[in-house]
Amino acid sequence: MADGAPGVVIVGAGVIGCVCAYELAKAGCRVDVVERGELCREASWASAGMVAQALPADDALGAFHALGSRMFPALAAEISDLTGVDATYRMNGGFRLCADEAEWPEWEALNSACQAAGVPCELLSAQEVVARDPVLSPHIAGGLWLPEDGVVAPRRYTQTLALAAMRRGARFHLHQPVIGFERAGDRVTGVCTTTDSYTAEVVLLAAGAWTREVGAELGVILPMKPAKGQMIQLAPREPILRHTTHCGDFYLTARPDGTILIGSTVEFVGFDRAVTPGGVKHLLDQALTVAPGLRDIPLAETWAGFRPYAERPEPYLGWLPGVEGVFVAAGHFRTGISPSPITGRLVAEAVTGRETTLSLEPFALPAQQRA
Repeated sequence: MADGAPGVVIVGAGVIGCVCAYELAKAGCRVDVVERGELCREASWASAGMVAQALPADDALGAFHALGSRMFPALAAEISDLTGVDATYRMNGGFRLCADEAEWPEWEALNSACQAAGVPCELLSAQEVVARDPVLSPHIAGGLWLPEDGVVAPRRYTQTLALAAMRRGARFHLHQPVIGFERAGDRVTGVCTTTDSYTAEVVLLAAGAWTREVGAELGVILPMKPAKGQMIQLAPREPILRHTTHCGDFYLTARPDGTILIGSTVEFVGFDRAVTPGGVKHLLDQALTVAPGLRDIPLAETWAGFRPYAERPEPYLGWLPGVEGVFVAAGHFRTGISPSPITGRLVAEAVTGRETTLSLEPFALPAQQRA
């Protein structure tokens, strides 16, 4: 451990826990990661893996997403070089489709805003969109082409982050649910699991949709709840979709292995993991409207995952009010993968007492209610 760098226990081994483990270990911290189940088995496992260019937005959240996506290629290359494992990041470009001709002026305005902000883009007609991805529908108004949109296999990316963190000295402890915390007066000094305890100067809560439940062990109520998302994976015999495609909140993701992901629902139903006929039909109806060329592609798999919803647009990144020694990094909702690089950097900077690349004030946690 580097002189002055605190020991840190991270609760959660999803993409946020793993990227924080990597950046903290890189900064010289002694890092232990405790996880109630397997590595990368919840939101990160279920994710589509999109690394989308951030569209112009004059606010802190927009800057957060823009910097995260710009940092992604370098971090993916760094962990791939360190581990010898391909983190699978590919810059394959993407579309934001305009389905209704009446909305076309909004796309023209968006294109102008992107160009003014220096975001690489091109406004395309329906014919130009279909020429690049023939499975898409010609019955659209057109779309915005974003050449720097990317995609990653989220399970491999998260696992590579964990391996890179281990190469830098982080230790992972799986199948160890948190059952309490050690304290010295008002300060939290460690984490107790079902099988062991781990002491540290800082405890980082990165438990995704379960962060509220972990916080309850500290006697506080964190405003966080699970947002279920049902997904469908298609397995074409050869790659037929080259680019990520967004149409409103619906998307199609062309994954590095050639499979296509259709997603996703947003359901506030607690931790009910069921994949339902209604959810699957909803996704397939949208998919075949946007991309009728997918009609005869084999359906390979369905699943559901739980995104961490912070009950506000911004994730929580900051010290837990009223509880000394606890930092929270959770609540990224539908966009945990893309901003993971800036999340890890900000957490490492804050925990080690350095000036943060972005102000954390917009991401601060509200005053806590007692459980």
